[in-house]
Amino acid sequence: MNIEKHRYPRLGTFAAFALHAAIVAAAVAAPAGDFGFDFVTIGDPGNPAYDGRFNDPFTTGLKTQTIGRGRVDHVFRISRTEVTTGQWLEFFNTFATQSAEFDTLLRPIGWAAKFDTTFSGPGVRFELSTAFPDPARIAVAGMSWRQAAMFANWLHNGRSSDPASLLTGAYDTSTFGFDPATGRFTDDITPLPGAKFWIPSLDEWMKAAHYDPNRFGEGEGGWWRFGHSSDEPPVPGLPGDPGAQTSAGARFELLDTPTVGAFPDAASPWGLLDVSGGARELISSWYEEVGNLLVLEGQQGGFSLLSPNPDDISFFGFGDPAGRIAGLRIAAAVPAPGVLCTLTIAIGAFGAVRRRRHRDEDDHNQVHRRMPRLRHGNSQHECGHHR
Repeated sequence: MNIEKHRYPRLGTFAAFALHAAIVAAAVAAPAGDFGFDFVTIGDPGNPAYDGRFNDPFTTGLKTQTIGRGRVDHVFRISRTEVTTGQWLEFFNTFATQSAEFDTLLRPIGWAAKFDTTFSGPGVRFELSTAFPDPARIAVAGMSWRQAAMFANWLHNGRSSDPASLLTGAYDTSTFGFDPATGRFTDDITPLPGAKFWIPSLDEWMKAAHYDPNRFGEGEGGWWRFGHSSDEPPVPGLPGDPGAQTSAGARFELLDTPTVGAFPDAASPWGLLDVSGGARELISSWYEEVGNLLVLEGQQGGFSLLSPNPDDISFFGFGDPAGRIAGLRIAAAVPAPGVLCTLTIAIGAFGAVRRRRHRDEDDHNQVHRRMPRLRHGNSQHECGHHR
């Protein structure tokens, strides 16, 4: 059987082969898929690092750690909003329904889900909490860096149900631990070569949240103090409140927690939402000055906006990799342009063959319609065309 003709009927052999080869190449070389994430692409590689212009010159220590950071030499993608309860629930249930051990390993402490009492095992299953108006879109606010790393591994491995998919791909979980002799965590927080998804570094997060490639005019890049493209602090409030730009500093009941993307007009230059509010965000960078703890960025919704502002570019927090204290904005690789170009060229060739074939058929039909019909007795024949 001619596979190309069977799959792509009435194509020329070359065009069919080219289209088939391009689709196969795309399937092999392209990233595993976006899995429902809304990614934005962060370009302008080699941007200048943050120069500390918004830092208090008399402040030392914690608030100086972002100076000289934020330069990124590669193009990458990052999710527009933080990982939601709905996204984490699929991850959690994939494994927790196999064994209760995964409940202990993967359950966060801040999300809009609850036990599914109709599930009889094995393991446990959670479901969205109907106490929230839109629980699937509530940001997860209580995961650990290690849990986030396993989530990245799972995405990298195509969301497989095999527990081995948690162990490697983006991060090597065999390095996770603590050395009492040195008092240091042993986790290797650097993404493995070829990782398709990962936890952003401090430089990547800063650039996505605060850097504007056109800050001072077309092609004149620079830094904003706050993550909504402004040097003025965001206005606390709830969605729909006049002028509200962040849930950080707003007073609300737990069940009124805003969903991700609830302040669409408060975006970073690249289009990130909830840089302020939502959840604090995990970062794959050590804060060595306090004993190799990990950096945390952003201010969680409902928390007070202290002075000086914890949402400005100079501020960050920290925590250990096992602490379930934050949320996640996932980073991802950019699809290989060569694959997309190959597919585009092949589809273009396919289209050209189709157009040429239809043009030939149209020319034939025009000639056919102009031909006179001749009668021979009771039979009817068309000149130049016999059935």
